[in-house]
Amino acid sequence: MDGVMIGIPTYNGWHRVRDLLLNLKQRTDPLIPHQIVICDDSGKEGHRQRVREACVEFGATYIENRKNSGVAASWNALVKSTDHDAAILLNDDVLVANGWLGPIVYAIRENPGAGSVSMNCLFITTSDVQKILEGPHAKAIPLNVRYENGVLIRNQRFLEMPKQEDHHPGRVMCPAGCAFGFRRKIYDLVGGFDERYFAFYEETDFGVACAQRGMPAFTLPFPNDNYHIWSATFGSAPEIPAGEIMNQSRNKFVAKWSAILGRNFQDAPDIHNLLMDKIGKFPFRWIGVGGQREEVL
Repeated sequence: MDGVMIGIPTYNGWHRVRDLLLNLKQRTDPLIPHQIVICDDSGKEGHRQRVREACVEFGATYIENRKNSGVAASWNALVKSTDHDAAILLNDDVLVANGWLGPIVYAIRENPGAGSVSMNCLFITTSDVQKILEGPHAKAIPLNVRYENGVLIRNQRFLEMPKQEDHHPGRVMCPAGCAFGFRRKIYDLVGGFDERYFAFYEETDFGVACAQRGMPAFTLPFPNDNYHIWSATFGSAPEIPAGEIMNQSRNKFVAKWSAILGRNFQDAPDIHNLLMDKIGKFPFRWIGVGGQREEVL
């Protein structure tokens, strides 16, 4: 079925869901056929009820997992909930740019050889959300998140908003798990998301599964004023040991692909480099600042 499923998993995040649904209503082109689906990963009943109410208010479809099953399982439930030919998955702590849907749908549909297409997101804090929700053109000054000598620096601000410049798409190891899309045919080809990952590395695993079949991941340069609230999901769920889960997922990922590829890898980039070196370049079509573009990447 033609159309795009916009899927949003959530866990005890009804307020983020409502903000995102309002944001999508303000900034999504209604002429592009799409269906918004929310998957509640068996959060607290009070949260689930408010998510259901937000879905009614904004015309979204509500589904829920019977038990807390993790990100990969929620993504699978979202994709399988409809028969649309394309899917876009957004974290509940993402806010989108004005006119965001057209460029990512164009890239997904015009590049059948791409495993996935991600949107660039700037980091913000929860204090910026209301500013962004003031209207379709409201902006926030993003956080300058970077590493210095191995230390994460995330509390400084850019002096001004980055300009919309006509950069090239990036060819990357895996999709950005907070905001990415793909064709349903590709999802079916790789067997969906591996539900052995409760959180972390599920998007890396998907990207490697696509790359193994000759389909690399890309990230779009435009529009570049989508936003991601830093660590909102796990920051509001202290009962989930995020660091421990991340290490477990990394070990699962390395062991899985070492067995599949018959080599002892140490980390994800080693696996990525091996597979990406085997993928030839091909034309990639996208929408930039000046309109439709194509380049061999």
